Amino acid sequence: MRRRSWHLQALLFALVVLAGFLVWLTYHPESPVLEVRRWPWVGESLAPWLQPAADRLRNVYGRGDGAKDPGESAGALPPEIRYLPPPERPHGMPGAGPRRGPTPMAFEWLQEGAQARRAPEPGAEVVATAGEPVRVTLRERRGEWARVRLQRQEGWVHLPSAVSTEPPLGRDPLPPGPLPGRAPEPEVLEQALEGLPGADEGSLGPFLFYTDVEAPELLRFLGAVATRVEGAYGRRTGLLPRDQPRAAVVLYSREEAYRDFQQSDARLAGLDASGHAGSGVVAFYRQGRSAEELGGTLVHELTHLLNRRAIGPALPLWLDEGLSEDLGLARLSPDGVLEPGSWSGAPRAQGSRQLYSGGQAAVLLLRDRAQQGTLLPLRRLTTTDGTDFTGSRRSDLYAQSALFVRFLMDGDPALEPRFRDFLQGVAAGGSAGSEALGRALDRPWAELDQDFRAWVLAEAARVETGAGGSP
Repeated sequence: MRRRSWHLQALLFALVVLAGFLVWLTYHPESPVLEVRRWPWVGESLAPWLQPAADRLRNVYGRGDGAKDPGESAGALPPEIRYLPPPERPHGMPGAGPRRGPTPMAFEWLQEGAQARRAPEPGAEVVATAGEPVRVTLRERRGEWARVRLQRQEGWVHLPSAVSTEPPLGRDPLPPGPLPGRAPEPEVLEQALEGLPGADEGSLGPFLFYTDVEAPELLRFLGAVATRVEGAYGRRTGLLPRDQPRAAVVLYSREEAYRDFQQSDARLAGLDASGHAGSGVVAFYRQGRSAEELGGTLVHELTHLLNRRAIGPALPLWLDEGLSEDLGLARLSPDGVLEPGSWSGAPRAQGSRQLYSGGQAAVLLLRDRAQQGTLLPLRRLTTTDGTDFTGSRRSDLYAQSALFVRFLMDGDPALEPRFRDFLQGVAAGGSAGSEALGRALDRPWAELDQDFRAWVLAEAARVETGAGGSP
């Protein structure tokens, strides 16, 4: 009897530990523990079978129950806040490369009127109130309370009463269409310029420009890039942006100055970004980065502004980031001419291995995922939300979005005109959702998955044979 009792107690103890571990995971959906490929005892053969279950757990708890995917809800990120992942990583080491800043725990949308209090108690002093739906970083959790930064104030919100149960733009809104160029919001620009004391206002092509970088050749190169990107965008997409560019570009010489500006916005704090665009301001930094990397970042961020002027602000994340990465990962000539259809970056030796950067690194990363069987199904990619694009798989999602757009533009002659028609339809007020895209492409999703995988493998072979830098 005692032996049976001992076994029963051991079983109950194991079940309690397992239950506690699962509860912990629901509060930490972005934990590396859910990256099955990193488990040493699993191996590459079992990872493709176990990872989908881990991803489902992350997707359910990472963005909150009840939220639809943005292919039908117009996205979950503020339409003008964009992030560019570090452009260089050692091939064969997913996620490797410089990581700058802490990794945020999770994100939530707070509803209008949500209150942040000085302490995690119902009667504590209110330090900030959301005037509109806002997406915030959950910096710390204590039961039903979370510490956030709201209106530049640190405070605690009661999640059950503060979190919005509806997407900020509704369940199935139509994009409002192209919008005029947006001038920088004075408060945001003032905050950006705190890291550039004494900087004079200048111009970078058609944009206002502020910098403390003293490198005339580099600035001439970036000016040429800024001048020519709109023409390249029009030729690439067949779209004519509305109005004129009115944004300001801020280039910091030091990464620390950029991070200070980035941290001032709760929606950006802690993200692993090389630059961003929002509120009429494009910001990025020079320190430790080549001219090609800087040019690619500038193209990426300016393309977000062009998407707003040519299609509209309420785009699904895969489409907005995919269009921006398609151009941002293309090669730039020394005089600032963008070469759509090419891949930036050139391999260089690092010991016994090759280090790839830019577009070539993205292609080889996706090749690895295709060979491992862990590419996201395209229908799932086209319904991802902001939590996915800022979580542990963001490098994969940026790369796959870029390559999917490139595949639709260059991979199949039959798909390119259909995709352009889709973009024209969205710009005219049509749906940008996954179902609308599927109808426009007129090809089953399973067949698209198969064709896309084959194209990724072919592109990777071109990169490795030295042909991937040319259109």
